[in-house]
Order: sequence, then structure tokens, then C-alpha cells
Amino acid sequence: MSTTSIIHTNNWDTVFATTYTYINDQIEAQWPDLTAKTPTLSKIQASLSDNRASVDLNMSAWSLTQGGSGALVRLKLPISTGTFHGISGTYKLAGQTITIQLSLQWVPQPNQTHFTISSNAAAVESDLAANTIVTTNIKNAFSSANVELSSTATISIITPQVCWKITDSSSNVSYYLYVTDVEGSDDLIEVYQYIVESLVISSNSPITPVTVITAGSITDEIDGPLLMELIAKNIDQNLGEFGFVFASVDVVTQLSKNDVWAWLQPTTNEYAVVEPLYNATNDTCNFAILSMVNNNDNKKPVLQVDENAVDPNASHSLLISPNMFLTNMLAPGVSSVFTGSDPGQFTIDADNLTVTNNQKLVWGNFQLDSGKTITLSIEAEDFAMTLSTDHIKVNFTNLSFPIDGIFNIDVGSVNIIWAATFNIALQEGNDSNKTLWFNLPPAQEPISSVSTVMNQTYWDIEEASGILSMALSIIGVAGLRGAKIASNATRTALVRAGVVEATTSTEEALAYITSTLRDAAGGDAFERAAAESAIEMMQPALTNFKYANLWSSIARWCASTAAFTGFLGGGMQLYESILSNAAQKDWNSTPSFTNFANAAIQRYSFGGQSQNLANVQLKESLQLNFTTPQ
Repeated sequence: MSTTSIIHTNNWDTVFATTYTYINDQIEAQWPDLTAKTPTLSKIQASLSDNRASVDLNMSAWSLTQGGSGALVRLKLPISTGTFHGISGTYKLAGQTITIQLSLQWVPQPNQTHFTISSNAAAVESDLAANTIVTTNIKNAFSSANVELSSTATISIITPQVCWKITDSSSNVSYYLYVTDVEGSDDLIEVYQYIVESLVISSNSPITPVTVITAGSITDEIDGPLLMELIAKNIDQNLGEFGFVFASVDVVTQLSKNDVWAWLQPTTNEYAVVEPLYNATNDTCNFAILSMVNNNDNKKPVLQVDENAVDPNASHSLLISPNMFLTNMLAPGVSSVFTGSDPGQFTIDADNLTVTNNQKLVWGNFQLDSGKTITLSIEAEDFAMTLSTDHIKVNFTNLSFPIDGIFNIDVGSVNIIWAATFNIALQEGNDSNKTLWFNLPPAQEPISSVSTVMNQTYWDIEEASGILSMALSIIGVAGLRGAKIASNATRTALVRAGVVEATTSTEEALAYITSTLRDAAGGDAFERAAAESAIEMMQPALTNFKYANLWSSIARWCASTAAFTGFLGGGMQLYESILSNAAQKDWNSTPSFTNFANAAIQRYSFGGQSQNLANVQLKESLQLNFTTPQ
């Protein structure tokens, strides 16, 4: 797995990234089918307007190659057969290679109207510059691409002689037109209908979607540049066909049928590449599809991809942005932490990647051995679950219960401050079933403590020590160690205005938790106890106090999350089953996260090739890593 702590999506909702090797292997495997559907991929045919020079080439499978960055990607185009008739001579080019640089921002999206005006382009350009209403030349050029404009469609200049906007109020559609620079005398005009306004490009000079870097081995000073010009012209005219490289970018079909996962359906896509500065290979260079979902708007779209977007041990990865993970995966399960709560009682703070409670909540109702009952509750904004880089934090500030439940009179209260850190990872059964679950790292938050505030009249060291021991057991500090920590706290209690306050040592509590989690057997028992306590707390009857375990909050959240990432409906019986199996480490019987992962990745596979979910990790973004079956 990647050792970096944060992997950025650059404000995109999702990022699919894969290696050049994977893309190239799939292009080669699918080349016959691709060229059967789109014959222009396998041919480059172009000529000067006066026919003094022409090129006719048959191409083998194209491939991505090193030399790209951000929105610029390089492609190798092998020539299988073909001839270039130049001004100075004729050249057989079989076996040679063309290298081009493609500006990815000009590759049209799958659901975007795009076409190239090449016939009569000069007249169209002249009309655009001289008119405010579309002319016959312009309407005919659009009609040739099966796009009809009304006679009232208006023209506005974005950049003189470079870029125009046509607005057709009758259909409420706008088109942007760009002059293309192909280093020759024949103009081309690229036409785009943008789906999202922030993706509109306002160019200040003629655009260059394609730059030819090399074209065979022609050294003639006239014919060499001329061949490159003709190749660029041909590829510019067929920009829409570049979708073959990115053929995986289709709207989600399987996911969109399930409302729970409709949030993963992309509505806009862009592309980017990233390559290492040193020793770049096709295995270490990555191509990415950058997506926004549900018509979300990336206010400042950057065509960049994180260099760690693909895990070193994976062939491709899917990143879900921090905000998308927070809103759609973390937040929905938070209400399961509290007895009788619902999602409306929580507020999502996207800026701080946090979910907090917006009203007083009951964490649990418990029965003591004496038969008396106590209710543990928390005030508004005293609970938070936060996405913090590669882990999730849970904070309870002043979870409290009254001591009068013990003494039958109002003598004081107990307050608990508890913070925990957990990681999420896949737990795998022996039948390869993988479930999203938690593990507890030994490095925990150094702020957990409990305190008791009592009327001095009723203060008794042994009684207070017993109450503190009870409270410590709630944060996972139990047994003789808990009793000792409680006793130490009572000996240093503070007396103020008739009130005695005893607070346990944060350091002592942390040391106990750390030593327990550092031991493999102790850590397993700790996590198992959390799951077992969660089962008891989900029962409708009062819960025995011995199951009052704040760590069960993590298990309850995980059970809820495991259920809906397994495409299973919620419900107490289901959650109990998940928790019971998790407590026994029976990962064969828990919900499969693979169902969600496979559905999410399905649209990115070429030719229906299956993928294996390898692992999941939090890097502020949620990263799903996949390998390709051999």
C-alpha cells in the first residue's frame, strides 16, 4: 500500500486512475473491435487543398507513452502501411511511428455535443466575425453535424478571431466555437456544447488540441513539417474518436439503479496524466478520469492527478473525495451510534470534514446490578466524528449521567471525555469475501478521562472510587488497573465551595489502552468486546451496565456502513448478525464490500474485463485499489 498520508482529488468528486500499461494492453486487445466501430482510428488520410501533397496511412494499435503532464498526454501511433506524397518526394512509411501530444481538455466528454467544421471553415469564420445572428453558412455547417440551429440563434464574441459563443434561445442551448491552429493554411473550427459552465474554456489564441512531435524519419525541410501538418489536421478533424482511449467513461448504469449509490453517477468528466520525474515507465505513469457527480460544480477545475493516485501494488484505483466520503459514507451511519436517533439530528461540516450532533442525544440506557437505571446522554455539539487524514476520530465531550441514580438523591454527576481513533480496512474470509470494518491502532488520542462532581456532604472516597471505576469501564479501562486509576484520582480530589471533584489521569488511561491494543490478543479481545457490547446496546430492553462500552460506538457505525456498502437494507436484526459474525471474526458471513467496489469500477473496464478488489485505505480520500486477473 501507499505510505503517503494524503492523496488529493483536486476538488473532483471521484478520480479513476490507472497505469499506462493497463490502458495500452486494453487498447491492443480491443483494437480490432475499436477500429471496426470507428474506422478512422486505423487510418490517417489528409491532403492540401491544392492536392500538392497527401498522406494515406494504416495504423496499428495506438498507445500512451512518456512525455505527458497534467492535461497533456503523449501517444504513439505505429504505421503498419502507408505512403506520403510530399512536394519534394514520395515516402513509404511502413514500420515507422508517429508521436503526438494531445491536449486532454479538448477531448469531448461522452455526453457532450462536439464536432469539427472543416468544409467551408473559412467562410464560417468570416461570418462569425461579422454577424450577431447565425448565417446560412453557419447553419449549414451545424446541419452537416446533425445539429440544427434556429434562425434567431445569436453570436457573441469571446475572443476576436479565436472564440465565439452561439446561443439558441429556442432550445436553450449554447455552443462554443474555437479556431484550431494546425500550423497550416486551412482553418478548422471545433464546436463544443458544455454541460457545466465552469468547464467552459475561454481561449485567447487559436487552440491546439493536437501537436505532432515526430512523424517517421523524413528529414526533408519541406516535406517533414508538411507531413506533421497533415497528420495534425486529420487528427483534429477526428477529436471525438479519442474516446476509444477513454471508452470506459460512461454514465454509471448499475449504480444509478440503486438510489443509495446514485451519488456516484458522474455528470461531467475530464482527463489528466501524471508521470514520475525520474525513471518513468508505463508501469509508473498514470492516466486519470476526473469526475463530478450529480451535477456538482468544480468551481476551479484543475486537470491534475495526484502522483499517488494508483497504489504501487494495484493496476488501478478509484478515489472518492473527502467530502463525498464524509457526506455519503461516513455520515449515514452516524445515527446508529445513538439510541433512537435519526440522521436529521446531525450536521455535516464539510469544511472540517466532521459530523456533529445538533441536539441533545441519548447514547444508552443501562441497568445497574442493583436494579437502578442510568441514562448516558450528551448535549448538542458535544459529539463529533471526523475524517482525519488516514483515520477517523470519534469524540464525546461531557457524556454524562447523574449520580442520583445510585444514591436516590441529587448528589452530583459523572462526566466522560472520550476520544478514539480507528482505521477502516477490508477483513477477508477464507472464501475471499471482503467486508469493510475497523481496526484500532495503539496510538490513541491522549484526552480521555472521567470525572465525578459530588456534594461534599455525600463525599466518600470508596464510593467515589467505585463510581469512577464504573465510568472508566465505559471508556475501556477496567479491572484492577481501572480501580487503581480511580483510587489515585480520589486521593487528589479538589474541594471547592462544598463540592468535591475527582478527575482520572489522562496519561494513565491512555497507557492502559495503548498497552492493551499493542498486544495482538489484547487488541482482538478489545475489538470483540466492542462488537459484543454493540449487540447488547441494540436490544429494545435496558442494557446491563457491563455492556456500556463507548468503543461499541465504532462497531455500531461499522455495522451500519457494512450493511449499506453490501447493498443490504438496514435493520436491527441485520446489524446484530453483522456484529455477531464480526465478533467471531467470521468474515465469510458478513456483507461483501466487493459488491459496491465492483459496481463502482465496472464502468472503467475495457471489454468487460473483471477486476479484483485488493484493498481499501483512507488517505483523506477513500482509495479503492484493484488488480487485474492474470
